[in-house]
Amino acid sequence: MIFVNGIRYVLGESRPISSVPELGGDEAAIKFLADRGFKNYRHSTVEAWELGVDAARQAMQAAEVTVADIDQVIYASVSSRTPAHGDLSIGLFAHRMEMLTTPITGVCFGECTNAMLGIEHAAMLLETGRARTVLLVSTDVACSKEQRVTTGQTICSDGAAACVITREPRGSAVPSFELLGFAKAFHHLSRAGMSNPAKSFRDICGAAMRCKKTVLAKIDKPLAKWIPNTANSEVAGALASVLGIPASMFYLDNLPEYAHVFSTDQLINLVDWATRSKAPSGSVVAGLATGTSGSSVAAWRVV
Repeated sequence: MIFVNGIRYVLGESRPISSVPELGGDEAAIKFLADRGFKNYRHSTVEAWELGVDAARQAMQAAEVTVADIDQVIYASVSSRTPAHGDLSIGLFAHRMEMLTTPITGVCFGECTNAMLGIEHAAMLLETGRARTVLLVSTDVACSKEQRVTTGQTICSDGAAACVITREPRGSAVPSFELLGFAKAFHHLSRAGMSNPAKSFRDICGAAMRCKKTVLAKIDKPLAKWIPNTANSEVAGALASVLGIPASMFYLDNLPEYAHVFSTDQLINLVDWATRSKAPSGSVVAGLATGTSGSSVAAWRVV
């Protein structure tokens, strides 16, 4: 069994979407986004790795583990102002966390599915006995106009979330979640720039449908909720419709205040749904993450 424990998150400063610099005061664009669920977004004045440190420390405290207990870190992010060899983020994170000899693996090409792919990687390490306690950190800040306002449809926020993944539940400050099933599917044409918006959406839906079918085949209880990435409510509604999921089953409560926090949405929305709804132990929920070139679905049981 695999458990995600101590989910904690930190977000940038709350600002109205009318102040997004990349929108340049375009009233029509602001109204378009407001009509699709956006109200505020989160802006950070510090780097993604610094947000990650804050979230990681809080998660470790909530899961009641120390630095000495962590034998693997998975660092999920698409944020880099100085790509490749010039990026110092992981080194600075390790230094601040006093983890200079702890193995750290990076996950980046999954875009908004990074956190979910990080969970899968952690599960494989635990199941094969190559790790006992894994710290997952998902952290991002928008480093460009394209990252802040994606395709003019979604506003991205700066934030980080972290959790501790083990073979048993840990901590009592926040709910733990047992991983019941996981599936992923890919569609790389969009990432190669060889697609168009309509085909990209069809590819995303097709991949998500395959993942949904695989994971639900393993579940013998009705789902209490679907946890999608927090995106444009119109796009989320279209995705739900294609997948045959009632729109009311999508947890989009954080959209007005948090906007879309890259792949961190999955951890934020999972713990917020469980705590705000006071989900009873045994409740089953499914996470649905979609990115430019891949989709993934995970089923969770509230411990």
